[in-house]
Amino acid sequence: MASAIEVESADVVRLVMQFLKEQGLGRSLSALQEETDVALNTVDSIEGFVADVASGRWDAVLQQTATLKLAPEKLMALYEQIVRELAELRELATARELMRSAVALRLLKQTAPARFAHLELLLKAPAFDVRDAYPDGSNKERKRADVAAMLAEDLSVVPPGRLLTLLGQAVKWQRHTGRLPLGSRLDVFRNAPPARKEEDDLPTTLSAGAVSFGSDSRPTSVAFSADGAHVITGSHDGFVEVWDAETGALDTRLAYQSSDELMMHEDSVLCLATSDDGAVLATGCKDGGIKVWDLAAGTCLRRFPGAHVGGVSSLSFTRDGTQLLSAGSDSVARIHGLRSGKTIKEFRGHASFVHVAAFAVDGGQVVTGSADGTARVWSMATSDCVATLTPPQSSATASAPIIALAVLRRRSDEVLLLPRGPSVFLMTFAGAVVREIRSPGGTMTAMAPSPRSALVHVLTDDRQLRCFDLESGEEASAAAAASEGDVLGLAQHPRRNRIATFGSACGVRLWSARAAAAAHHGASASSAGAATAAAAATATGAAAAAPSDFVSTAGGVTITSGDTL
Repeated sequence: MASAIEVESADVVRLVMQFLKEQGLGRSLSALQEETDVALNTVDSIEGFVADVASGRWDAVLQQTATLKLAPEKLMALYEQIVRELAELRELATARELMRSAVALRLLKQTAPARFAHLELLLKAPAFDVRDAYPDGSNKERKRADVAAMLAEDLSVVPPGRLLTLLGQAVKWQRHTGRLPLGSRLDVFRNAPPARKEEDDLPTTLSAGAVSFGSDSRPTSVAFSADGAHVITGSHDGFVEVWDAETGALDTRLAYQSSDELMMHEDSVLCLATSDDGAVLATGCKDGGIKVWDLAAGTCLRRFPGAHVGGVSSLSFTRDGTQLLSAGSDSVARIHGLRSGKTIKEFRGHASFVHVAAFAVDGGQVVTGSADGTARVWSMATSDCVATLTPPQSSATASAPIIALAVLRRRSDEVLLLPRGPSVFLMTFAGAVVREIRSPGGTMTAMAPSPRSALVHVLTDDRQLRCFDLESGEEASAAAAASEGDVLGLAQHPRRNRIATFGSACGVRLWSARAAAAAHHGASASSAGAATAAAAATATGAAAAAPSDFVSTAGGVTITSGDTL
């Protein structure tokens, strides 16, 4: 096994110091040196530094030594020689000011008063005499050479931009090994795609492209990647594929897709979820198994065979990405530890299929929706049911199954519930109905709230995509025809006005609120695989899962003094 490489903390500090120096952040550099007691002591060229001393270019020498940590005796010798040469040039006022203000010369006065007094006599003399200045028989040139040799002992030369070069090499290696999050830009500090500002919520009913599937394949689940740059699909034949969210083309920049080594299950992929950092994908199968994937590399990191008896209907990651919440047709929701590979919690109590499960915004509770017509709120700490939510029913004899729910990020104490029927309900965790949103036509079959929780988009069984205002409950735009065939579900982009819908006959369609998106209309790609899932979940055989700088170039990777790549 390869031995570990140890990096001294002082070396890390020096990398930061070099970066500060190159960026002209002198005060920050001085503060870091003082606080850590670590010296940078590097120059661009030792030969150049020695030449500056030998030529008496003291302004350049002092500029470089200002950021160095040198022995007091060496600094005193340097300043002593500078005062001698100022005396020779009869720059007496400058020399006296240096004698008063330079820390090294004040130290000379305390530790070697005779040497300090000798300098004072040189400044008081009516004329400069080499024999008085160098009583040991030396001269200016030899003294300069002695000072240069003395200072050079403590100096080293390192290539410029070491911090950025190392970052570039690390990023290149992560890209080579498939460990980088998907996308062409990277927030180096977070090791994730750079956060993108959310758009104001707008009705998203303008067709903006498509992903087409072959005659032998159809989508059963779809989700957007965490950065929204990709649409991930799962199909009835078990394939999982990653598509460009703008063009609808298969992303062949992923090595495993370009070589046809796709992620896959043995049966239909019913649900998908990505971790918040976008690095990990979870997929749930009709056979009850769950797989966890490195999304950039396409490798399987963890398997949970038989996680449920029957199909897995819903998946959701904890915020830190260490645990995975699943729901299934065995009427149970479970939490699985990704490190241990074991099921660590179970939430039992529903009388029928659990179609969807999601974490509350604070992560302290789990909300589940079931075919028994109820949603339940569970304590993460105890696994106990703390509340049961029952939406108003249109029938006195039967409870409509809860086929989708969504916990609202900007309404942390409220949840959207969709029982199969004409209405979606906004309810509190205590069970109170805040608002009923009723479709003017068709039974709602899937839903997803907008990124800022101002709107909710729904699909109806008459194949319409509709948008409603959550505050007023009114329809926010005209309905759009979602498909000529059955429409199974939809997924909402995490930050933009962009939606993906999927169906058995229509593949995946992309929708936008911007007219510019119409330029992508008709873009398509053939696939062995399929689509679904988002911030809400459906029961129609598919579930939605929650959702002028210094520049260094290293091996084709360019990093600037900003923190994105």
